[in-house]
Amino acid sequence: MGGLAFWFRLTNLSGRAVFITGMYLHLTAILLGRELFLEKVFTPVFDMVLAVPMTFAGVMGLALWKRTRLPTAAHRAVYGVLLAYFCVSIAVHVSTFFTRDTSYIVAFPEAFSYYIIPVQALFLYVFSTAKPDSADRT
Repeated sequence: MGGLAFWFRLTNLSGRAVFITGMYLHLTAILLGRELFLEKVFTPVFDMVLAVPMTFAGVMGLALWKRTRLPTAAHRAVYGVLLAYFCVSIAVHVSTFFTRDTSYIVAFPEAFSYYIIPVQALFLYVFSTAKPDSADRT
């Protein structure tokens, strides 16, 4: 079903959507405060929905790693870090399927959002520069 370019586009779209959503969530947490954020925005259903494209982008990003072309070695290094970030995040967010609870975020300092937003912006940029290699034989 589809060649490399199709799966690459779908993975790229999923990853970009996750990073944009992540930046929105962290900014919203800053603006609303943690208590209101947990009550009104970051519900278990929201977290479970977010986990789906995150898992897809992370798993497919790893599967497509060797077929991914990036502009520079620095881009490739950041891309590797963002895939590791996805893997850790997947474990955290998928846990909500079992616990039906998003209060795990209180384990992170409230200032975390201030630091992760620019990191996610960098990840979004690097993820957006990824292209399938030219050896698509499917």
